[in-house]
Amino acid sequence: MDDEDSVMLKWRIWCRQWLLRRDERGAYHTIFRELAIEDSPGFAEYMRMPYAKFVELAEKNLPFIVKQETCMRKSIDPSERWNIPNNIGAIDEKRIVMQKPAGAGSPFHDYKGNESIIALVMAGPEYECLYVDVGTNGRNPDSHAWGRFSLKQALHNADNPLNLLQLRPLPGSTKPIPFVLTADEAFPLSLIVKL
Repeated sequence: MDDEDSVMLKWRIWCRQWLLRRDERGAYHTIFRELAIEDSPGFAEYMRMPYAKFVELAEKNLPFIVKQETCMRKSIDPSERWNIPNNIGAIDEKRIVMQKPAGAGSPFHDYKGNESIIALVMAGPEYECLYVDVGTNGRNPDSHAWGRFSLKQALHNADNPLNLLQLRPLPGSTKPIPFVLTADEAFPLSLIVKL
């Protein structure tokens, strides 16, 4: 397909058919609502927060993220999307189950009864891996493992080895604030680096 054909294709397809079915088959209208109604612990695990906290945050942010509908397209409800200003990535740890090395003893034995190592991954806004660190013994709790990762030291380094951007204000504000990493409760709240 040459460039001229691709331009024509863009104008012929206003919206993909599967996107038009979002109201009946999208994650918000299926699993999100089912978990909220039927399985509170499942909701908290899926969203990394209890339903009541999600509703509270959505209501507080509503004035800043509400969109208007047009005659062409219906806007996406704020509770269906989650945009976090000044977010430089999402970070999480996962345990990788493995066979214990011969003669290793118990350093890899985790709280679930498996032998494992911990992988820390930082993903960017386009779901790309920005940082991966694998190898901390599974015996360590997540909070202890976070303290040993090189990413934490780099984020706390005032020399800014990660080349983080300068502080910038949130939408509708003039006061510059630090960038944030989205994470679960295993990562303590802290001011990482002040540029």
